[in-house]
Amino acid sequence: VPSKVYGIMASGRPFIAAVDKDCEIDKIVKEFHCGLTVSPSNVEELKCAILWAFHNKEEIEKMGENGRKALENNYSRKICTRKFKDILQKLA
Repeated sequence: VPSKVYGIMASGRPFIAAVDKDCEIDKIVKEFHCGLTVSPSNVEELKCAILWAFHNKEEIEKMGENGRKALENNYSRKICTRKFKDILQKLA
């Protein structure tokens, strides 16, 4: 996952990502409702997402809050380090 996504989530801001369906970013957006995804190179879909975001400010604000909470509860350094440690211990 591009590290920019985590920085955006940490800032409590939603995002629009032009990514393939079922990639890790798409899964994060679907699970935590922290942004929008559009198909890469689909200008019309991107335009619609931007217009939707413009007209749904409360929902967009909530998405930003969701992203921040998801980061704190699932992707903090402490949590990720523990997960990484657990994986390494299972391999040993």
